Amino acid sequence: SALPLTLAGLSVAVYSACDRLIVAYLLGKDAAGIFGVAADLPRQFMVMIASSVAAATVPLVFRSLSENNGETTRERLTESLELLLVVVAPVAVWLALAADQVAGTLVGIDFRAGVSALLPTLVLARFFGIANQFYVQISFQLAERPFMLATQSFLTLVISVILMFALIGGYGLYGAALATLATEAIGFLVALVLMHRAHPVPFELNRLAGVAASAAAMAAAILIARSQVGGTGLVPLVIVSLAGGLAYAAAAWLLNVANVRTLSLRFLRTLNRKALGV
Repeated sequence: SALPLTLAGLSVAVYSACDRLIVAYLLGKDAAGIFGVAADLPRQFMVMIASSVAAATVPLVFRSLSENNGETTRERLTESLELLLVVVAPVAVWLALAADQVAGTLVGIDFRAGVSALLPTLVLARFFGIANQFYVQISFQLAERPFMLATQSFLTLVISVILMFALIGGYGLYGAALATLATEAIGFLVALVLMHRAHPVPFELNRLAGVAASAAAMAAAILIARSQVGGTGLVPLVIVSLAGGLAYAAAAWLLNVANVRTLSLRFLRTLNRKALGV
């Protein structure tokens, strides 16, 4: 039925707009401007990348399900989550830990201080949202249970409105960021609970440990680079970003995250054979 999907889509659309409307209502349009920019940065960077990965991997999941191959479906789901986190995790770490440099370069001077203070919390919120939207919610589609998607989306909207009014009063603009984080985390937990009544999706922790270790290496590199580089202009942003990116790539290669080492070595061997004319 199209009705539950329509309700889910409507809930998501209202949810994505109502947070800044509530901030504007309670704190004024200047605060809403700062919150809007801080919320849009992780949405534009992280969600855009996540949707590209999902577009490439999710159809393979449905194809294996249509062939009634449970083991292949499980493997495709695991690969989908691993690839999703491999590309989203470094962007999340970069936005959260290089917030001063990112805001100092990409954001207008009036918004910089507010945006860099809110970014880490909103990045973590968006991370929960991506795991929910682009992985856990696949469960409802695989089980053909659209009412579960509608229920989860509507609950998230209601929780958001309640928490926004509750936390902005006591904590101001940072309360809005905390409300967003709490909403996304609760929404993710609700989806996990509902998932067990639909088509449970796997979480292979040993496969995800490599992503976590690579992200930790990147975080350490960014923090070290940040402590050595002064200022928040373009040059500090490039230095901090390169340090973090190289550390992440090196760790991911050493740990063979998402088979990156295996595939890169295979590619190099193929190039080498072509160069030698074999």
